[in-house]
Amino acid sequence: MSPGGPKEAYDTIKPYLEQWAAKTPQGEPCVEYIGPGGSGHYVKMIHNGIEHGHLSIICEARALLHAQLGLSNDEIADMFERWTHKGPLQGSFLLGIGYKGLRRKEGDGVKDQRGIVEGIEDKVTQDVDKSEGTGTWSTKVSCGSTPVDPLPLRPVDEQGSRSRRSPSDTSPPRPSRPLTSSALFRPTSVSGSQ
Repeated sequence: MSPGGPKEAYDTIKPYLEQWAAKTPQGEPCVEYIGPGGSGHYVKMIHNGIEHGHLSIICEARALLHAQLGLSNDEIADMFERWTHKGPLQGSFLLGIGYKGLRRKEGDGVKDQRGIVEGIEDKVTQDVDKSEGTGTWSTKVSCGSTPVDPLPLRPVDEQGSRSRRSPSDTSPPRPSRPLTSSALFRPTSVSGSQ
């Protein structure tokens, strides 16, 4: 939790917030006074924006593994579960709920043996204003306050200079040879990890 507002008010409700807050593995409450006014909301919005980015990466990985390599949701779930338990992504909460969600075959009135994710629309909106919420809001805030040079994002050509034109072929890559799911993404030793 990221409460903001008058410090005196926070001190009054701190015991309740600590009781209700998520806890670290060591049992410490995940709550910290942020500052006056709406600073708590602002920090939470930025946190949600970072989470939005992480979820987007997980979804892109799932989409590529599914659409380009033909892996089933169960195979992708197995892979994500391995990543959650070993390696640099060990303990990732979002990846953890991701693999569990990929295994769901029924929920909220939907039944699909391939997995209920097949019927989920790629769109989340806020009830009030139909915007995409805090992930999008934090991106807008950061883009409005940080100058961004799009040139470094352009592809580098054969001579090592940045291209000023868009690539002509934007179709997704296809594997050059058939890959089996057992050969994909085997856990490997990562420098600094066990």
